[in-house]
Amino acid sequence: MSTQPVENLEHRAEEQRQRIHATAEELKGKINGKISEARERLNIGKNLGQHLFAVCVAIGAAGLLIGTMIARRFKR
Repeated sequence: MSTQPVENLEHRAEEQRQRIHATAEELKGKINGKISEARERLNIGKNLGQHLFAVCVAIGAAGLLIGTMIARRFKR
């Protein structure tokens, strides 16, 4: 059995640590990017501003429907 010198083993261990560290940093960057994208898509203020007309129509329709239902109850 031949044993490698300790220096070679230490050098290989250091290279592996550096690769693992680089991979972890890359993964953290990707995750942070995905989180930023999700926050941007779920931003209520921005989405409301982009779809203001549709929101107003939906609220108006809901109000009209509820008002009609209440009026029918009192009419009987």
